[in-house]
Amino acid sequence: MEEGSKTLVSEDDVPKLLLEYITLSLQFIEKEEFENALEALSQSEELLEAITTQSGYVDPDLILVTIHNIALCHQKLNRLEECASYLDGCLFNIRTKRNLQKDKQDSKAQNSAAEKLKYLKYECKAHIQLCAIHSQLNKHESAFSHAKIAVKRAQSIIQYCYKVCNNHIQRQKKPGSSIKFRSRNFEQCKYMETPQYQHFNELIVKSFPLLEYLTAKFEGKRMIRRQSMKVPKLDMRSVLGVQHHNDWVYAYNIGDMMAIQLLSILELKTSFGVQAEFTRDLMLDKIFLLVVSHFCMATELRFLACSENSTIKAKEARIWHKKAMDYAKSYLPVECPLYDHVKSSYHRNYKEDLSNTINKKKEKNSKSQRKLESSFRSKRAKTPHTEQTKSQSKLRSSSAKNNLVLKEENRNRLSQRHKTPQLKHSVGKNPPKPEEFSIEQQETNFTEPSPKNEKQYKIDVKPENYIHKQNDMSHPVPYDELDAKLKKIQEHYNKQNKNTCSEESEEIDREEIIITSYDLYGIHSDEEDEDYENFQESDSTGGRNENEGFYLKENNMIGKIISGTGGGH
Repeated sequence: MEEGSKTLVSEDDVPKLLLEYITLSLQFIEKEEFENALEALSQSEELLEAITTQSGYVDPDLILVTIHNIALCHQKLNRLEECASYLDGCLFNIRTKRNLQKDKQDSKAQNSAAEKLKYLKYECKAHIQLCAIHSQLNKHESAFSHAKIAVKRAQSIIQYCYKVCNNHIQRQKKPGSSIKFRSRNFEQCKYMETPQYQHFNELIVKSFPLLEYLTAKFEGKRMIRRQSMKVPKLDMRSVLGVQHHNDWVYAYNIGDMMAIQLLSILELKTSFGVQAEFTRDLMLDKIFLLVVSHFCMATELRFLACSENSTIKAKEARIWHKKAMDYAKSYLPVECPLYDHVKSSYHRNYKEDLSNTINKKKEKNSKSQRKLESSFRSKRAKTPHTEQTKSQSKLRSSSAKNNLVLKEENRNRLSQRHKTPQLKHSVGKNPPKPEEFSIEQQETNFTEPSPKNEKQYKIDVKPENYIHKQNDMSHPVPYDELDAKLKKIQEHYNKQNKNTCSEESEEIDREEIIITSYDLYGIHSDEEDEDYENFQESDSTGGRNENEGFYLKENNMIGKIISGTGGGH
């Protein structure tokens, strides 16, 4: 019945009319006829306003579907101001519905975990979409506030799911296998043996490590793996099931999150239970909300940092962007367009900072490498080629002078008086090659390498000049007589050397090479052998010393041959 321009509608017919307008608008939206859809939805909006002004009751889900789809049509028609206002209306209606759920505590369905998670996800997505719309309108402060709320909602979704998992696991630990428990809770024990419950338990156990890690990261704590759980270290991509699957995840872009999707009354009324929240698709949906909310936060911080008179620094934006990239890298496949967008945006906007950080890392690595090299040089073991200390050089130079240096006059005396072996040497020239062997000596100690500026000398020794052959016995020399004469000559030389050693030490020509009679004929004392062995042991490195001499025995004549560097030939 009509009165003028007004139409009277009974309260019972209101839900039916609203459903008719909503279904008609959905048909137009599917055909992308957004103007016709707006006309149908505007009729539904007028009816809702008339009922609310007259203090009538309307289902909140019908109001939410109507306002949400109107915002969708305005976004498709690029009417961003109207779209933002209607999305704000959606958030207001969700808050009122939450308050109604607190008042009606008797209804288990309204207060269930699945209902709470469903509306938390809707709020998070609506704030992300409002952030994008306000950013397009250059309202970056309001966009930043919506991004901040979206991050909180995304984190609260993860934390609430973790709470549900933890409660379920704690219930499993309770002693429920006893006879008393089964008698009192027979129906509950029977339900725990059903396949549905077993499947839910598998989903909880599989999702728990991911949720535990994210919750600890939100709180700034390190995740300590519990020994009771015995959960192996897994790749989070394999946990979510996106490691080897080709599906919608590989086509999901950031535009899919920013665009308002079609909402039906059936979607709001249907509840799949909390079990569905731990399935692969809905767990990935939570990860997408987490990544995009952090990305929006970083983007708006970067815009605000570029504005004048802003206290926000670009470093804060980079931190939030890095978090978004870490979440995407850990849980999304590399081929996902959303991950690629977040990564490319990070490298594009913070290219200079990345180069600076890379240079700093290189400098730190070079400094640490230098420290390691210096510590290695200071701690490495001594080798036979290490530098001499002053005390070692003095001792060894004095021993070399006393044991290896004799004047040419004394050698001539030995050769004239006793017909001892004649030593032919040439200084400063390359001597002819010996027939059998040669002895090379340097005026240095036995173990140290020869300095670069010192000259090397060679002495050619022919064995036939001082060693009697086995068949040649024409002029044999008695060994005792020769030994006595050599001792007298040595005593005379020692007396003379004591007086002249200090004065002539500086005038000694380095080109004179002297071999003492002890070394020539193998006449050694026990004290000299002990000193020589101690000297070799002090320079050894633990194995056979390369500076050991060796002995030649021939016709009862023993000659010890030692090279200039101490090595045997």
